Amino acid sequence: GTTLAEHRFNTRELRKGNDILDVWFESGASHHAVLESTHPELGYPANMYLEGSDQHRGWFQASLLEAAGYRDTPPFKQILTHG
Repeated sequence: GTTLAEHRFNTRELRKGNDILDVWFESGASHHAVLESTHPELGYPANMYLEGSDQHRGWFQASLLEAAGYRDTPPFKQILTHG
């Protein structure tokens, strides 16, 4: 992984922020960390997202909106929900 120092941030000047854009934003952006940064060999988009049906308005929606703004394409080819 990369560190803040590798991105040329002066870590001594960084301060914790308390503002929250959306509680699902971090989760919704996880596809970027997994598919593009940590494991690029998996390829983008993911073949499938698998999660409980309670995530239709949670993780699935957040992932879709974040990816639409960032890449103009969904981060998954298929969704499979259960429950």
